[in-house]
Amino acid sequence: GRVPVGEVTVELEQEVDGEWRATRREPVHTPSGIAYFPNLGLVADPIGASDQHYRVRVRWSMGSPLYEGGYPSGQAGALFTIEAWNQYHRPQSKPTAQNVFLLPGPTYPFPPEVWVLRGRVIDGAGEPVADALVEQGAQERVLSDARGEFALPLRWVSEGPLAIDFRDHLGRTAIHNISVPDDLGAGHEIIVA
Repeated sequence: GRVPVGEVTVELEQEVDGEWRATRREPVHTPSGIAYFPNLGLVADPIGASDQHYRVRVRWSMGSPLYEGGYPSGQAGALFTIEAWNQYHRPQSKPTAQNVFLLPGPTYPFPPEVWVLRGRVIDGAGEPVADALVEQGAQERVLSDARGEFALPLRWVSEGPLAIDFRDHLGRTAIHNISVPDDLGAGHEIIVA
């Protein structure tokens, strides 16, 4: 995609003795928005050295990251393993790139011509549900923030009835039916059960 609006930070953590610890490594950023960490696993003598486990965490000032292959709350980052190597002993396999989808949050500045459904996801006790996945078909998806609030853009829909799906990391779900554009002005409260 394109370089996102707002500030994006990418942090690398390494698993040491079963705990994730921040590293001092800074990512290299390409003009197209790719972040990578060169020379991970490079050691003087890789023979007998253990694989290294890493986690990349992304933060975005305008929304939330959704990590490929995992639900945001369950994984908390893009996980990968790097083999120890040097110029004489190359790793047997190369790590593959992982997509991190930056999903707009409730404060994202959508253009005025974009229809946006705004609301809040709560549980049966009325507590906000953070990181609930809010989807309109396979076209649009966002995550709720810490207050349970969301703003779902509806760029590809036409006027009329529409079903919005909700799912949280505990597997609780809801389907909310709306009519576009009539139901876009009010905040919607969605209960996942």
